[in-house]
Order: sequence, then C-alpha cells, then structure tokens
Amino acid sequence: MADGFLSRWSQRKRAGGDGLATPDVPAREVAAGQAAAAQTVPAIPAPVAPAPREALPVPTMEDVLALTPGSDFRAYVDAKVPHEVRNAAMKKLFADPHYNLMDGLDTYIGDYGGADPLPLSMLHK
Repeated sequence: MADGFLSRWSQRKRAGGDGLATPDVPAREVAAGQAAAAQTVPAIPAPVAPAPREALPVPTMEDVLALTPGSDFRAYVDAKVPHEVRNAAMKKLFADPHYNLMDGLDTYIGDYGGADPLPLSMLHK
C-alpha cells in the first residue's frame, strides 16, 4: 500500500501547487482535459430580471367586499395597504373552506383536557 492513495496524496502535498499535475499525467494533458470538459458543459444563461409591475391602486374595503375565493389576493399583502383592509381580506380568504379545514395531522387537535373514562371491564377487576 506504499504506492496507494496516501502516497500519491503525500507527493502532491510536498510538491505544492494546485495538485492537478501528477507524475503520471503531464500538466498539458490535464489542461487539455479541462478544456475539453469546459467545452461540453453548457453555458448558464444569465438570470432574467422580472418585469416591473405597474403601480396598482391601493385596495379599499369596497374591494374586499367584492372578493371571491378565486380572486387574486396578492394586492392585499403590499406594504401600502392599510392594516384594516389587509386583515379583512385575509379573513375573507381563510373563511373559504378550502383553507379553513384542519388537516388532522396537528398534534394538538384533540381535546386532552378531559379524563378518559375507565372501561367497565377494568372497573370490575
């Protein structure tokens, strides 16, 4: 195991540098391999900036009254919307049964305040 992985690692460590050129593989072959790998990797496209949203009027309570479960509620979470209007819109959203049902996986969904009744078989013992 003297010529194993640790021996090669130790030689590279003592030689310094970037560790890409090894005694087995000349530096020009390593560079050629890296150039070939760079050609096969597809270029990453530049991120596309989102289109600026046009300034929408601030919603009012009359707008909240016209909301339906299929409405777009994004305008109501803007920082410019008054708290009363935002709260009324959220109440309207979460009053919809689609969002108002418990999923049953909540740990504290049951009432653990009442004592469990003892079964009759246990009382007879």
